[in-house]
Amino acid sequence: MSKVSMVPTAMLDQALERTVGVLEDPRTTEKVSSYYAIDSNYAGALFLGIPDPDPTMVSVADLFAVSTLSIRIPARAARRLLLEPRGADDVNEALRALPDKALVETDDSDLEQMAKFYTGVKASLTRAGASRTSGAWVTASKIVARKRPRLFPVRDAQVTALLGTRKRADYFTDWIVYRHLMRDEAVASNLRRLREALDGLATSGELLSESEPVRLLDVALWMHMKK
Repeated sequence: MSKVSMVPTAMLDQALERTVGVLEDPRTTEKVSSYYAIDSNYAGALFLGIPDPDPTMVSVADLFAVSTLSIRIPARAARRLLLEPRGADDVNEALRALPDKALVETDDSDLEQMAKFYTGVKASLTRAGASRTSGAWVTASKIVARKRPRLFPVRDAQVTALLGTRKRADYFTDWIVYRHLMRDEAVASNLRRLREALDGLATSGELLSESEPVRLLDVALWMHMKK
Protein backbone atom coordinates (compact mmCIF):
# COMPACT_ATOMS: atom_id res chain seq x y z
CA MET A 1 0.00 0.00 0.00
CA SER A 2 1.29 3.44 -0.92
CA LYS A 3 2.62 5.58 1.90
CA VAL A 4 0.57 8.48 0.53
CA SER A 5 -2.61 6.71 1.64
CA MET A 6 -1.41 7.09 5.24
CA VAL A 7 -2.06 10.82 5.12
CA PRO A 8 -5.67 12.07 4.89
CA THR A 9 -6.45 14.57 2.15
CA ALA A 10 -7.79 16.94 4.79
CA MET A 11 -4.39 16.96 6.50
CA LEU A 12 -2.60 17.72 3.23
CA ASP A 13 -5.07 20.49 2.41
CA GLN A 14 -4.73 22.06 5.84
CA ALA A 15 -0.92 21.98 5.71
CA LEU A 16 -0.96 23.55 2.25
CA GLU A 17 -3.40 26.30 3.25
CA ARG A 18 -1.33 27.20 6.31
CA THR A 19 1.94 27.11 4.40
CA VAL A 20 0.72 29.35 1.59
CA GLY A 21 -0.64 31.72 4.23
CA VAL A 22 2.79 31.94 5.84
CA LEU A 23 4.64 32.40 2.57
CA GLU A 24 2.26 35.10 1.37
CA ASP A 25 2.37 36.98 4.67
CA PRO A 26 4.13 40.29 3.88
CA ARG A 27 6.15 39.93 7.11
CA THR A 28 7.71 36.61 6.11
CA THR A 29 10.52 38.05 3.99
CA GLU A 30 11.65 40.25 6.86
CA LYS A 31 11.47 37.37 9.34
CA VAL A 32 13.44 35.03 7.10
CA SER A 33 15.95 37.76 6.33
CA SER A 34 16.61 38.20 10.03
CA TYR A 35 17.41 34.47 10.25
CA TYR A 36 20.11 34.81 7.60
CA ALA A 37 21.49 38.17 8.75
CA ILE A 38 25.27 37.98 9.10
CA ASP A 39 25.29 39.81 12.45
CA SER A 40 22.54 37.67 14.03
CA ASN A 41 22.89 34.68 16.34
CA TYR A 42 20.65 32.51 14.19
CA ALA A 43 22.36 29.66 12.36
CA GLY A 44 21.46 31.13 8.98
CA ALA A 45 23.28 29.50 6.08
CA LEU A 46 25.92 28.15 8.47
CA PHE A 47 23.94 24.92 8.93
CA LEU A 48 24.46 23.93 5.30
CA GLY A 49 27.36 26.27 4.59
CA ILE A 50 29.90 24.48 6.79
CA PRO A 51 31.89 22.36 4.31
CA ASP A 52 31.00 18.66 4.23
CA PRO A 53 34.33 16.77 4.14
CA ASP A 54 32.70 13.48 3.12
CA PRO A 55 29.08 13.25 1.87
CA THR A 56 29.20 9.45 2.33
CA MET A 57 29.52 9.48 6.13
CA VAL A 58 28.38 11.40 9.20
CA SER A 59 31.32 13.52 10.35
CA VAL A 60 32.39 15.88 13.11
CA ALA A 61 31.52 18.77 10.78
CA ASP A 62 27.94 17.53 10.54
CA LEU A 63 27.51 17.32 14.31
CA PHE A 64 28.95 20.81 14.71
CA ALA A 65 26.59 22.13 12.01
CA VAL A 66 23.64 20.59 13.87
CA SER A 67 24.84 22.21 17.11
CA THR A 68 24.28 25.64 15.51
CA LEU A 69 20.55 24.84 15.63
CA SER A 70 20.69 24.77 19.45
CA ILE A 71 21.09 21.00 19.51
CA ARG A 72 23.38 19.19 21.94
CA ILE A 73 24.77 15.83 20.85
CA PRO A 74 25.42 13.57 23.87
CA ALA A 75 28.96 12.18 24.01
CA ARG A 76 27.83 8.57 23.80
CA ALA A 77 25.69 9.30 20.74
CA ALA A 78 28.61 11.09 19.09
CA ARG A 79 30.82 8.06 19.67
CA ARG A 80 28.18 5.79 18.14
CA LEU A 81 27.83 7.98 15.05
CA LEU A 82 31.53 8.66 14.55
CA LEU A 83 33.57 5.83 16.04
CA GLU A 84 31.71 2.63 16.89
CA PRO A 85 31.85 0.22 13.92
CA ARG A 86 28.42 -1.36 14.30
CA GLY A 87 26.56 1.92 14.76
CA ALA A 88 28.54 4.14 12.43
CA ASP A 89 28.87 1.57 9.64
CA ASP A 90 25.15 0.82 9.50
CA VAL A 91 24.25 4.51 9.48
CA ASN A 92 26.78 5.36 6.79
CA GLU A 93 25.71 2.41 4.66
CA ALA A 94 22.13 3.70 4.78
CA LEU A 95 23.39 7.19 3.94
CA ARG A 96 25.20 5.95 0.84
CA ALA A 97 22.06 4.11 -0.33
CA LEU A 98 19.94 7.27 -0.40
CA PRO A 99 18.60 8.37 -3.79
CA ASP A 100 20.31 11.31 -5.48
CA LYS A 101 17.20 13.39 -5.92
CA ALA A 102 15.08 16.07 -4.27
CA LEU A 103 12.15 15.31 -1.98
CA VAL A 104 9.73 16.55 -4.62
CA GLU A 105 10.95 13.76 -6.95
CA THR A 106 10.69 10.86 -4.49
CA ASP A 107 8.48 7.77 -4.63
CA ASP A 108 7.58 5.19 -1.98
CA SER A 109 10.80 3.20 -2.43
CA ASP A 110 12.81 6.37 -1.88
CA LEU A 111 10.91 7.05 1.34
CA GLU A 112 11.83 3.56 2.55
CA GLN A 113 15.52 4.27 1.94
CA MET A 114 15.17 7.60 3.75
CA ALA A 115 13.59 5.77 6.68
CA LYS A 116 16.57 3.41 7.02
CA PHE A 117 18.97 6.33 7.36
CA TYR A 118 16.74 8.35 9.67
CA THR A 119 15.93 5.45 12.00
CA GLY A 120 19.60 4.44 12.11
CA VAL A 121 20.62 7.92 13.20
CA LYS A 122 17.76 8.10 15.70
CA ALA A 123 18.74 4.74 17.21
CA SER A 124 22.29 6.00 17.70
CA LEU A 125 20.94 8.98 19.60
CA THR A 126 18.80 7.00 22.00
CA ARG A 127 20.27 7.12 25.47
CA ALA A 128 21.33 3.83 27.07
CA GLY A 129 18.61 2.43 29.31
CA ALA A 130 16.06 5.06 28.31
CA SER A 131 12.49 3.90 27.75
CA ARG A 132 11.85 6.61 25.17
CA THR A 133 13.94 8.61 22.73
CA SER A 134 13.59 11.90 24.64
CA GLY A 135 13.63 14.24 21.68
CA ALA A 136 16.00 12.11 19.59
CA TRP A 137 13.59 12.52 16.67
CA VAL A 138 14.31 16.25 16.49
CA THR A 139 18.09 15.78 16.59
CA ALA A 140 17.95 12.91 14.10
CA SER A 141 15.85 15.04 11.74
CA LYS A 142 18.46 17.78 11.82
CA ILE A 143 21.36 15.40 11.22
CA VAL A 144 19.74 13.76 8.20
CA ALA A 145 18.73 17.17 6.82
CA ARG A 146 22.34 18.32 7.15
CA LYS A 147 23.58 15.32 5.15
CA ARG A 148 20.89 15.42 2.45
CA PRO A 149 19.18 18.84 2.49
CA ARG A 150 17.42 18.19 -0.83
CA LEU A 151 15.66 15.15 0.66
CA PHE A 152 14.97 15.76 4.34
CA PRO A 153 13.09 18.63 6.00
CA VAL A 154 14.20 19.82 9.45
CA ARG A 155 11.30 18.50 11.50
CA ASP A 156 10.62 20.01 14.91
CA ALA A 157 7.72 20.42 17.31
CA GLN A 158 6.82 23.97 16.29
CA VAL A 159 6.68 23.39 12.55
CA THR A 160 4.85 20.06 12.80
CA ALA A 161 2.30 21.79 15.04
CA LEU A 162 1.79 24.46 12.39
CA LEU A 163 1.39 21.85 9.64
CA GLY A 164 -1.06 19.84 11.74
CA THR A 165 1.04 16.66 11.90
CA ARG A 166 2.46 16.98 15.42
CA LYS A 167 0.05 14.60 17.16
CA ARG A 168 0.88 11.84 14.72
CA ALA A 169 4.59 12.00 15.61
CA ASP A 170 5.34 10.10 12.40
CA TYR A 171 8.23 10.86 10.09
CA PHE A 172 6.55 9.32 7.04
CA THR A 173 3.57 11.65 7.52
CA ASP A 174 5.83 14.68 7.78
CA TRP A 175 7.83 13.74 4.69
CA ILE A 176 4.69 13.12 2.63
CA VAL A 177 3.20 16.43 3.75
CA TYR A 178 6.41 18.28 2.90
CA ARG A 179 6.57 16.56 -0.49
CA HIS A 180 2.97 17.60 -1.14
CA LEU A 181 3.91 21.19 -0.29
CA MET A 182 6.98 21.18 -2.53
CA ARG A 183 4.92 19.90 -5.46
CA ASP A 184 2.42 22.73 -5.19
CA GLU A 185 2.95 25.59 -7.64
CA ALA A 186 1.82 28.29 -5.19
CA VAL A 187 4.43 27.11 -2.67
CA ALA A 188 7.12 26.79 -5.34
CA SER A 189 6.48 30.27 -6.76
CA ASN A 190 6.45 31.87 -3.31
CA LEU A 191 9.74 30.15 -2.43
CA ARG A 192 11.27 31.45 -5.66
CA ARG A 193 10.10 34.96 -4.83
CA LEU A 194 11.46 34.68 -1.30
CA ARG A 195 14.81 33.40 -2.53
CA GLU A 196 15.08 36.26 -5.04
CA ALA A 197 14.49 38.75 -2.23
CA LEU A 198 17.17 37.09 -0.10
CA ASP A 199 19.60 36.96 -3.02
CA GLY A 200 19.23 40.71 -3.43
CA LEU A 201 20.09 41.33 0.20
CA ALA A 202 22.95 38.82 0.04
CA THR A 203 24.45 40.76 -2.85
CA SER A 204 24.47 43.87 -0.68
CA GLY A 205 26.37 41.96 2.02
CA GLU A 206 23.59 42.11 4.60
CA LEU A 207 23.00 38.39 4.85
CA LEU A 208 23.84 34.94 3.56
CA SER A 209 21.38 33.33 1.18
CA GLU A 210 19.97 29.80 1.11
CA SER A 211 20.10 27.54 -1.92
CA GLU A 212 17.89 24.59 -0.92
CA PRO A 213 14.11 25.16 -1.30
CA VAL A 214 13.18 22.65 1.44
CA ARG A 215 15.51 24.39 3.88
CA LEU A 216 14.11 27.80 2.96
CA LEU A 217 10.59 26.50 3.59
CA ASP A 218 11.70 25.12 6.96
CA VAL A 219 13.05 28.50 7.98
CA ALA A 220 9.96 30.40 6.83
CA LEU A 221 7.64 28.13 8.82
CA TRP A 222 9.86 28.07 11.92
CA MET A 223 10.31 31.84 12.02
CA HIS A 224 6.57 32.29 11.64
CA MET A 225 5.99 30.14 14.72
CA LYS A 226 8.88 31.66 16.68
CA LYS A 227 7.75 35.26 16.22
